[in-house]
Amino acid sequence: MPIVIHVEAQVKPNVNIKKETPVLRTSLLEWIKGDRARLVRFIKSAMRTNGHYMLHELPDELSQVLEKVSINIDNKTEELDRLVASRDPECNSVMLNAECYFYPLFDEIMQNNFEEDLPASFHTLLPSANLDGLWESLIFDSNIRLKLLNYVKTSLLFANQKVNPSIIAWNKVILLHGPPGTGKTSLCKALSQKYAIRLYDRYHNFQLIEINSHSLFSKWFSESGKLVLKLFDGIREFADDSTNLIFVLIDEVESLAYDRQRNSSSDPSDAIRVVNALLTQIDSIRKYPNVIILASSNVTEAMDNAFVDRADIKQYIGLPSECTTYKIYLTCIHELFNSKIIYNMDGNGEEGSAEEEHRQLEEAILSYDTLQSITLEMAEKESQSVQVAWSNGSTLLQIVRKSGTLSGRTIRKLPFLAIALFSQSAIPMSIEEYMVCLESAVDKQLADNEYFNV
Repeated sequence: MPIVIHVEAQVKPNVNIKKETPVLRTSLLEWIKGDRARLVRFIKSAMRTNGHYMLHELPDELSQVLEKVSINIDNKTEELDRLVASRDPECNSVMLNAECYFYPLFDEIMQNNFEEDLPASFHTLLPSANLDGLWESLIFDSNIRLKLLNYVKTSLLFANQKVNPSIIAWNKVILLHGPPGTGKTSLCKALSQKYAIRLYDRYHNFQLIEINSHSLFSKWFSESGKLVLKLFDGIREFADDSTNLIFVLIDEVESLAYDRQRNSSSDPSDAIRVVNALLTQIDSIRKYPNVIILASSNVTEAMDNAFVDRADIKQYIGLPSECTTYKIYLTCIHELFNSKIIYNMDGNGEEGSAEEEHRQLEEAILSYDTLQSITLEMAEKESQSVQVAWSNGSTLLQIVRKSGTLSGRTIRKLPFLAIALFSQSAIPMSIEEYMVCLESAVDKQLADNEYFNV
């Protein structure tokens, strides 16, 4: 089980992130290594949890157990294989604040069975190896990630300060809604992982409980409502221990919170019992400060108004804009370069170095980070003004324009399908050849969507 150090750094306004990142990275690593008291506290906590980490000399032997260090600087993530020392700790001139989080990664998933053949819920121990890096990979048009972080932070703050919920009400319910494939479920999971990291020193155990909505509809009359009650009884058992922090994820929540005014073709009375049971349990779970309910839906018109009203945040997540689509494609191509699946040619017709590709792609991504509110045509001019030396930029812009109706989930699959379905070249392949394959993959996806009326 690896130990991970995650650093979040906030820099001063108008700082050139691209120029200062190397200095910040080495300085922060030096700071981590020198914070002996923090390391001792974490190791003691880790040993109490599972007894796997025995460090006799700190911090000299720390690098022997670390698998990676993740540094988030102004929403840019850099990962290093090992913790390294720095001789240049001067970073106070550009950095406002830095937070350092130490945590192990779990890979255990349990299931809770109410009936023999179908699990009612899945329990994931957090921080989870399966969710590692998910938060950093999510790209949205708005600052929704920051809004959700602040919501959870404020919710826990009000609970810790014992604010009277009868005077100021908050239900600790988040509802994300929008078309399929826009990242709603991934964002819920990533938010749970993020706070398991940030609060690892405060709580002893973290769990993400994913409710299997379909399993709660029993084949026996009137049993569904009872299964909902039984499920939340199990959640309350975890919540009774104040050292646990629990995130409850209800994906496709309209299955449980179906509009009671609509007619059900099978068993309307049982469907109403399910909705009533869910609303009652949400109200009863409010008293637990350590439970956050995350819900997602693709069919908002099918949800019961009483459930919608209980959600503190109702956030629409739509299809990615052109600029966001461009950034998603860039990060995917960046990963293909790092994995040595594709390469670029330099000015002499030779294969470019990985370091040069990294620099060019980082420049392209950085330049587009500031272009959320303008058109892609203006972004293209900005790209030229900063002299992003990437010969296939215009080709990618054409592909982005073609991808306007595709979801983020589909866009992230296309870089794989481009090679799987259309590549005729050996790996590694040139970026020029790859762009032809990627455009073909987009064309096929659009044709498939038209056939299925998507």
